[in-house]
Amino acid sequence: LPCIDKIAWIDLDAFVLKPLYDFWSQPVAACGITARTDSVLYLNTVGLPGNTSWHDSYGYSFNAGVLLLSLETLRQSKFEATIVQHWAVTLGFNDQVVLNMACNGTQGVLNETMNMLMVANFAKARKPNKNWVTHLYYPPPEEWVIAHFVSSRKPWTTNALKTLPHFIRVWDKHKLALADALTQSYIPQE
Repeated sequence: LPCIDKIAWIDLDAFVLKPLYDFWSQPVAACGITARTDSVLYLNTVGLPGNTSWHDSYGYSFNAGVLLLSLETLRQSKFEATIVQHWAVTLGFNDQVVLNMACNGTQGVLNETMNMLMVANFAKARKPNKNWVTHLYYPPPEEWVIAHFVSSRKPWTTNALKTLPHFIRVWDKHKLALADALTQSYIPQE
């Protein structure tokens, strides 16, 4: 996309519940990526070269499912030639690791409502550790802008979401069949 700088990336397992004006108006960080800080510690379980794991020196990781990106910034930093070549092509890591390594903890931070990660229990307090986000906030569903079904459990599969009542209610309220979605998105020109 050579003529475009800022883009919004939303994974296929996320869906939009409210207008994206507030999401889109967020600034993109100097490293070229703004995202929600990851509360699942995914990167702590990723084996990095030399049998190391995600370390505090890399900074807090972010979830790569909902992003604001500056393509110009990523081009200027030689993202493809350096980060992608090393972390993805040579070492075989996925987009979650590759994008996090591009910022190394300097990413911009999206509010939780902009990427509401599916969590098992909103009422259960999490015990913070040195790598955990210590200020986890579980906003009510009426505040969510984007709901993100992170994991293999999806409401449109047989893998039920029985332990996730908030996500089940949001899905039931907003789901549409493809024909309905196409009909609702069509605005006739006058």
